[in-house]
Amino acid sequence: MEKTDSDKNAAKSKHSIYTFGILGSKADKLLSIIKRYNIKEVVDVRFNPETSDNSELEKDNLAGILENSKVKYTHSVDLSSKYKNAKSLMMNSGWKNHMFKTYADYMQTPDFVNGLNKLIVKLKDHNLLIICNEKLPTECHRYLIADALFIRHKVVYHLLDEYTPKKHILTKFAKVSGLRIFYPVYKTNKVTKRSRVNAKKRKQERKQR
Repeated sequence: MEKTDSDKNAAKSKHSIYTFGILGSKADKLLSIIKRYNIKEVVDVRFNPETSDNSELEKDNLAGILENSKVKYTHSVDLSSKYKNAKSLMMNSGWKNHMFKTYADYMQTPDFVNGLNKLIVKLKDHNLLIICNEKLPTECHRYLIADALFIRHKVVYHLLDEYTPKKHILTKFAKVSGLRIFYPVYKTNKVTKRSRVNAKKRKQERKQR
């Protein structure tokens, strides 16, 4: 299969972060992605990596498979299951998805920042692959992790499959303050029915003059 321009740029880039949802995949596909994008370490951010729809992708089995391919495996607890204990914050009420809202709250904690900083330190040496379950990054908390990396000027590519890396862009309604990121209620400039009536009335008045 011929590489796209986006694919070529991603494959050539040094010290980038890639993300991939492994649900429904096999270890062979994951290894193919690792080889294609020169990945040296896989960072697992699944909430429960001990179980999977494919036993070879369960934590211990996957670690062994990757070790045989000379690829390091790490499960980041700070970027996964700790989010459940986060304090609810109004500043992240823009998320209608409860899990995303809760994870965004967790992103304000020292534990999240610690996990993210560890990830960035690893990036100094080699390319990384973040894995989680959901196929679509927009349905997974790894998208929020990518937001946090984005505001720190780190390049993140989401892999929908082996051949389609998509460069991450910041969530539309995110607000950034230094190295902190929030997701307030997104307010659109909707034209109300009353304002439309008033505009029509003013137009009629101008015609009568």
